[in-house]
Amino acid sequence: MATKTKRVRSLDAVRQRAGYVFILPWAVGLLLFFVGPLFDSIRYAFNEVSIEPGQILTKFVGLKNFSEILFEDPTYVDELADSISYVLYSIPLIVAFSLIIAIILNQKFWGRAFFRSLFFIPIVFTASAVMSILEGGIVQIPLYTKGDGSLDYFTVFFAQMQLPETLMSIISFILQFSLYVLQNAAVPIVLFLAGLQEIPASLYEVSKIEGANKWEEFWLVTVPNLRHIISLVIIYSMIDMFGQIRNTVVTRARSLMDSQDFGTSSAMLWFYFMIVLAVIGTVYALYHKFCIKKWE
Repeated sequence: MATKTKRVRSLDAVRQRAGYVFILPWAVGLLLFFVGPLFDSIRYAFNEVSIEPGQILTKFVGLKNFSEILFEDPTYVDELADSISYVLYSIPLIVAFSLIIAIILNQKFWGRAFFRSLFFIPIVFTASAVMSILEGGIVQIPLYTKGDGSLDYFTVFFAQMQLPETLMSIISFILQFSLYVLQNAAVPIVLFLAGLQEIPASLYEVSKIEGANKWEEFWLVTVPNLRHIISLVIIYSMIDMFGQIRNTVVTRARSLMDSQDFGTSSAMLWFYFMIVLAVIGTVYALYHKFCIKKWE
């Protein structure tokens, strides 16, 4: 018995060491390349920053940068609200779509491996090296210039059908949003697949003996056993979408950085980060209270 216990402890120690070795490059990279700029961005948010030859000069201005973006900038608050609302109504659709696809891909059918790979292709396409090639126009979706001079996807086809512009905008939004959900569902699908494969088959056998149908199995067996995976998917998806380049707040901050307005851009991003942190914490607390505790 002592030998067996010692062997188990030894195996746990080996796994722990393997885990530390696995995260070591990430930790070293974090310390060398991330921590310094992180604290610099915090400092810049409370300073007026100017670039001089060979040096960066800062002048402490307190909360001035935050006051300007909140009370003087005519668009920041609206962009912040749009970004948060877009993520909040996207999350349920991404979770539901990912779970449904994962359940389908978890079934035994011919070509299952191919279709599993197919749904992971958006992750490959969003890689920077791939997108830099695709943005050259090889697979560019046709654009249509609207009356205000802005560009919208898909509407060339509908414009040729002579549909009303309002209807074209609605259809275009639905199509773009569907592609957006599909693109952001790749990793959640993989997570749900991993969770589904960990559910014991005996639970489904018991539910069948008890007379449960497929709908009852889904809500009484599948979903409760995926409760922690669902919370992981929610948090991952929110963090991923809040930080995407297409996000209007992030885009504004990046453009200000390009123009060397580091004080305002840092204030924008740090205020955005605090709001995002509060939103994620609130969503997780509500999910834990009304879902996880109910399913445990």
